[in-house]
Amino acid sequence: MNKILENRCDELIRAYGLLKEKEKFEDEHNILAGAGLFMASGKEINTARIEACSRIIDANTGLFSELRGLCKYIIRCKMALSKNPAVYFDDVARIYKELDPGIFTSDGSVAAAMVVADYMNGNEEKLVADTLAIYKEMRKAHSFLTDGDDLPFAALMAASGKDPFEIHERAEAAYELLRGRFKAERDTLQSLSHILSLYDEDLKEMCESISDIGNALKEAGHSLGGSVRAAILGLLMNSGKSETELVEEILEADEYLKQFAPFKGIFGFEKSDRCMYAVLCVQSANESTGKASLSATVSAVVQMAIVARMQEAAIQAATAAATM
Repeated sequence: MNKILENRCDELIRAYGLLKEKEKFEDEHNILAGAGLFMASGKEINTARIEACSRIIDANTGLFSELRGLCKYIIRCKMALSKNPAVYFDDVARIYKELDPGIFTSDGSVAAAMVVADYMNGNEEKLVADTLAIYKEMRKAHSFLTDGDDLPFAALMAASGKDPFEIHERAEAAYELLRGRFKAERDTLQSLSHILSLYDEDLKEMCESISDIGNALKEAGHSLGGSVRAAILGLLMNSGKSETELVEEILEADEYLKQFAPFKGIFGFEKSDRCMYAVLCVQSANESTGKASLSATVSAVVQMAIVARMQEAAIQAATAAATM
């Protein structure tokens, strides 16, 4: 394994350890997602600053606010990474209301507000309008697949600066190409198509590349499965490397990560989770300087979507068990 990739893996593990030490009662997946965010951003962790961000949120929200929900930990991490945490939180809280949570009422609307806050640059009104316009097109195309969890992807697409209808058409074209090539759940294909629409590379080539990488990982016993975790592969499409090189690096990173908490032992994360973070490390190691900010944001959105869906599945399982 090359030194840059090893360094990225080490940074992920180090970030997890620092965050875990201070967050004894936080969900493990949230902590790992936070570690992935710091690793992808390339910035140092300040745990005291993260703790202070929690106090800012609590002082400015009600007990049952969505801003205190599943996304709270990621909001804290994003606040800590910002120049002014209090201003950043005010921006997120205001944009969240502009995105009309009365309709969406999900952690997805909070994640979308963070995307808009990251990219608004004085253009908040247009970004919010474009986000909602793209989401409306998503609903038209896939009424049963699309819900509030897709809103942050709509925000990412709006933040690209491309025409809302044109980028949605590009996402739809990617979805159709993926359907015939990549074995995954339909909502995973939809998330992947949204990510691919952000890049200017040829759609057919990107879809073929993702399929080849997914198949090669499965054959090597390091599958991401067909769940939303597989959407992380979309981040590799601007690496400039061949499918063979990327698969080799993912396998090396995966084997390396299994030596450390939270991945080692029988109580460690699932193999598909470890593989997902191996992909994230490979993506970060091969990141082009000009797209580092975008990929860090996309990475955060994908990780939040994964955590949200995993917790939803846990709640459904608990509910089903209680009614038996």
